Parts: sequence; structure tokens; C-alpha cells
Amino acid sequence: MTDTHENLIKNASRPQVVFDSSKDVEEETDENEEALSPSVLRENLTIIKGIGSKNAEKLNKAGIFSIEQLSNLTVEELSKVDKIGLVSARKMIEGAKSHLETFNLVNFSQAKPLPEFQEDLTEQGKELDYVEFEEEDEINDTIDSTNIEAVTPSQIEENLPLEHSHSNTEEPNIQEYEQEAIDFNEEYDNVIPEEIDDKVPETHEVEVEEDIPRDIEVQRLVQPQVSITPDLESVNKAVLDHQEMQFLSQKTCIFLKKNEFHIIQKNSDLQKVYHGIDILALKVIRIKETREVICVIPIKLNGGKGPLVVSSDKITRNMKGNNASSAINRKLDSYATTLYNSCTRIRDNLGDEGTLFAYLNHNLKLNLTVERTRSHKNLYLRSGPVHYKLVVTPILVSQHKVGFTEKVLSFAYQKDLDLHVVELMNFSHLLQYLDLKYFQIETFNKEQSTITLNNEGSVKLMTLVRKSSIIFMGLGLSGILFLVFALLQGFPVLVVNSLGYGAIFLYMIILGYFYLANYRRKSLIHRKFERPYHKRNLILDDASLVLIREELPPKLMEQFVYESLDTKYKSKVITNIKLDGAQDFIRKKSLEKEVNEDTLFEKKDKNKEETSLDGSLLKKYNTFIED
Repeated sequence: MTDTHENLIKNASRPQVVFDSSKDVEEETDENEEALSPSVLRENLTIIKGIGSKNAEKLNKAGIFSIEQLSNLTVEELSKVDKIGLVSARKMIEGAKSHLETFNLVNFSQAKPLPEFQEDLTEQGKELDYVEFEEEDEINDTIDSTNIEAVTPSQIEENLPLEHSHSNTEEPNIQEYEQEAIDFNEEYDNVIPEEIDDKVPETHEVEVEEDIPRDIEVQRLVQPQVSITPDLESVNKAVLDHQEMQFLSQKTCIFLKKNEFHIIQKNSDLQKVYHGIDILALKVIRIKETREVICVIPIKLNGGKGPLVVSSDKITRNMKGNNASSAINRKLDSYATTLYNSCTRIRDNLGDEGTLFAYLNHNLKLNLTVERTRSHKNLYLRSGPVHYKLVVTPILVSQHKVGFTEKVLSFAYQKDLDLHVVELMNFSHLLQYLDLKYFQIETFNKEQSTITLNNEGSVKLMTLVRKSSIIFMGLGLSGILFLVFALLQGFPVLVVNSLGYGAIFLYMIILGYFYLANYRRKSLIHRKFERPYHKRNLILDDASLVLIREELPPKLMEQFVYESLDTKYKSKVITNIKLDGAQDFIRKKSLEKEVNEDTLFEKKDKNKEETSLDGSLLKKYNTFIED
């Protein structure tokens, strides 16, 4: 017991300390009970996914009694527990962190929720800091009550050595969930609104009375659990309901069929390919008789409401006054990662002749084959003499407006992911643009095709081998004649053999060089096949750009330059295209300003006419009253 506490007791005449509070107070009746921190209270660890009764016993034997203790451990520390490996330790720690960070949201809408926002949230009660007073067996009875003053809880906390158990007040981070394909027979996911902390500080009064009992009871203040109820109105504003999502999906499919895209139906065989996306469409673009482009488009439907703002590396929702917007923004950022992973799976599936490869051959009758090297490295897709180039470009479709912060363009575009974000009403225009874009690239690109490069390399190798073989065959015949002549003349046989072995060794070196050059050529073709289409080198001269400019409207030409050509690419044609785009934007804005001003003047003139008319009628009415 501290000196301040002793002085307080000596200067009081048996007063009784009573804490008045509107909230419930939990009394500790056991005088010898030790104050336990919430971090070491025994909890049922089996509520965490992946922890059974046996694992819980192992953790308790190791001194781990609470979920918070488990979440604060590292994988290496937990793996030191007997019969717990690194993988199990990682799963246990992740499960504990997930349990502490989860909230419980129910009944967020009368409509079926979206699958991409579904997850139960658990309520997380926070314990208020409590104060523990030490007891004294003997109290001095001679107390002077004249020196007693009112003591506030804050003063007691400053003077007494209190034991505090600080609870973690940080807001839990909302996890990003893995994207699931939208199935209209399933339920939609909930949107996770942010937690609002409306914690009001408590005030306590200390009453000093004349009588103080000899035994002071230890009291602990406990904050009651606050139930978190979702704001249904904000949640309904944040996501589309079942009918709206169905309408968005149907309109998207209509636009795809209108632009001659084949919609790949989802089935059990294509479940891995469809993972994380909503619609998968494909179109074969014919370039030449021996060259075609397979354009595969994985589509994700945005289930959130409100306009979108797209930058070079981020997608956000421009909707204020909604506490669920932060969770929606995290979900929008996860769309980019989901679509990127989907594109990777599609390319790997086609390269490995997987289920999607079999679907194209069976349903579209493409008869595709994958040309490979002897070491089974993919080179290109072909069907007889026709060479196919593979393009996988993802699209995020939204029902509301989409803005782009990088440049004034027709469609928002992220270069690193080759991702287009488009409003539903402009989706058909985007499909038409993509058709024109890849046709123009394959028509005017000066880069040599992979099938031509591979065929020319094989022909060149065989030609060099044949020529070198003919030369060395002649040298071999000459060597044989020289050997016969040398033997007849009595030259040493060892010298003649050395010359023969030297010629053979030189021939092997030349052949090895030719095969090495061919191997490097095939490795280059393999790297081109593995590299995404939008990251390949595009070689266009000024003449090609002029011809492409004649085929595309000015706005789409500016979009083409931004997407296909590097910013360091310098050309007078590109400079003129950018200037034309800027001038067109200025003319459009000035025209809109003039139209708005004319409309404003017309409204003012109309108001003046109505005012003058009202004045004349009022004058006639006054004259009538006077008469």
C-alpha cells in the first residue's frame, strides 16, 4: 500500500468509498483473487478453425491460454511446441488473427447478397481498464475527518499504483476475400461496413462518509459489450441487389453476342478457369489466311453502386456519405489481382492443352495444336498452316459511370494489367475498339511472326549443316587420299592420324555452334509465347501509324497510342495525334460552355417575360379594384 493511500486513511474518520456509475459494476468477492490480464485469461481455443482438442491441450501445456496470445506469436516460436510443425503453426496464427479481426453482419439487405461480399463478422467486446486496490489488515482507528476532501477517480489514478490492462483499441483491418464467380442461384456476399466507435467516457463520483469499514472490498469496472448493428441503408446503397446484378449480366452477354463473341459456358471442367470471374468470352479475329488472333476476355461484374475512379494502379468508388465505401474500395482493388490471376490461368491452361484447350477444339472446331521444342517448351499455337496468336485481356464492367485520372480517354485503362474498366453503356464500343486494335497491330506490326522465325531458323540450320558436311566430306576424301600417299611415301602414321582427328574435332565445333544458334532462337520464341501480349515489342513506323490513323476515329486513335506505344516512343505522327486530341477536348468544352450560357440567357429572358406579364396583370387587377 502506497504512502498516499496510508495518508488518505489516516486523515479520514472511517469514510466509505463508493463509485456511482450508470453502468454495471462487477465486484470481486474473493480477496485473494489475482488480477488477470485479458491476454492470459483461459479461452476455448477450439473455436479457431484448424485447432482441435488435442492441439488446444498442447497449447495450454505450452502456456498459451488465449486467442490474443496465439495471434501475437510468430511461426518459429509456435513451431517449437511439441508436435506442431511450421505449416500447422502458420494456420493456427492466421486463424487466431482472423478470429480477432472479424465482425458479424447479418440481414444487410432484403435481397440476396453478393457472393463477393459474403462473410460473417464477429462482435469483439473490449474490456475497460480496471483498477485493483490492495488490502490492509490493520487500519489506524485514529482518523481526523476534518482534512478529508473530495477525491475524483482521476486523482486516485494519479496517486495510487494501479494495475491497468489496456485493451487494443485499434480498428480491425477488413480482409480482402478471394473472388468467386457470380452464380445467380447462390446468395450474395455482405458488404463489410467500417466499425464506428461511439465510446463515451464514464464519470464516477467518490462519496466520503463518516464510517469506513475495516475491510475494503476490491472493485473492478467492466465495460459492457456493445452490439454492432449494420447500417442497412448504407449497405443497400453500396451494393447491387440480385435483380440488378442479373440485369447487368444479361446486358453484358447481349453486347458480347452482338459483337460476335462466343460466350464460354461454365461447367465443372472449367471451374478452375472460371475461378474469380463472372463471364468468359472468346473471339477469333482473322488477320490473314495464315494468321489469326484468339482474343479471350475474362469479365468481372462490379457489384457495387456509385461511379468509379480509375488511376494507373488503383480503382476507387467515388461515393461520399457511406460508411461501407472503404470496404468497397478494398474489394475494387482486389478485382485487379483477381483478373490478373485469371489471365495467367487461362494462358497456362491453353499452353498445357488443358480443359479450355479441349473446349475450343471440341466446340469451336479450331483443331489447335501446341508446337513445342524437343525439351517440351511451348513455341506457338497452330492449326495446320494457320498460326494463332493468343490475347487475354480482362475487363471490369460497371453499371455506373467510370472516370480516368491519367488522361482524357474513351476507356479507363491500366497498362500494367492490360485492364479496361468500362461502363455498361460503353461496353459494346469497347469490344469494337478491341477488334480494330488487334487487327491493326497484327496487320502493320513489323515484328517477324514466331512461326516464320521458327521455320526460317530450322531451314537455316539444315542449310548450314548440309554445306559444312559437304565441305568436310570433301576434306575427308582428300585426307584419305593423302593418307594413302603418305603411307606409300613412308610418312609417319601418327602425323596423318593427328590431322584426321583435328579435322573431325573442327567439324564437331562448327555443328555445335549451328545447333546452339538454333537453340537460342527457339528459346526466344518460347519467351515470346510466355510473355503477355500487351508486354511484347510493338514495332510501328510513321507510315504504319498514318495508315492506322485512317482506320480509327481520333478518340480511338489516341486510346490506341496510349495503350500500345511506350511513352518514350517519339514520332511526329504521335505528337500530331496528341495535339489533335487536346484541341478536340478544348473545342468540346468551349462548345458545352456556350450551350450552357445560351440556355442560361434563355431562362433569364423567359423569367423577365413572365415577370413583366405578371406586372401587367397586377396593374389591371389593381385598376379593377379601384373602380
